Amino acid sequence: MAGTQHVFPKFQQMLGAKAINLTSDTLKVGLIASGTFTWGATPQGYSYVSQFLAGDGAHGALTEVSPSGTGYARYSLISPAYTTSGEVGTLTCPTNPIWASATFSTVYGFLYDSTVGSADSGHPIICYWDWGSVKSPSAEPFTITISASGLLTWTLSLPRNLVGVSRAADSPDPDIRRNGQLLRRRHILHPLETGRTRVG
Repeated sequence: MAGTQHVFPKFQQMLGAKAINLTSDTLKVGLIASGTFTWGATPQGYSYVSQFLAGDGAHGALTEVSPSGTGYARYSLISPAYTTSGEVGTLTCPTNPIWASATFSTVYGFLYDSTVGSADSGHPIICYWDWGSVKSPSAEPFTITISASGLLTWTLSLPRNLVGVSRAADSPDPDIRRNGQLLRRRHILHPLETGRTRVG
């Protein structure tokens, strides 16, 4: 079953500012047991894991899978690799995230940088995956299968038709024009950039 990814725009800003390093930092995957999280304007402004866990602003907090008797703990990616091609960024790793003896239910997965910050309130959130339905392994492996195109992909885009000083709805960094002349251009992450990841 494929899952849909949603990449947080603030992650791209942190990456551009070199606040996070996708190849040397420890990147972890967590799983959400229950709750509803809808991608939209409010979550597009999130920077940290704690904000994600608190919910989308409309449906209440999310509940992470319990580590007690479930075979669950947040998974550290093994040897992640980051590449770019044109305006496409790709994160992948040679080993699929797996929970070998899993007995739990999960509706979402999330990826974050655990090197930056000392707790969820300071750990940058990178993306989350919506499995599309509840997954409930019982004393069996639960695997996020990395596709040939990578664990995570995202595309940079530019705001268009900007006049004067204007701001893209999903970005705090606008293009700046004065008398029609471009003074500064900032890449932004498209807020609805999605991809597919297989789970099960």
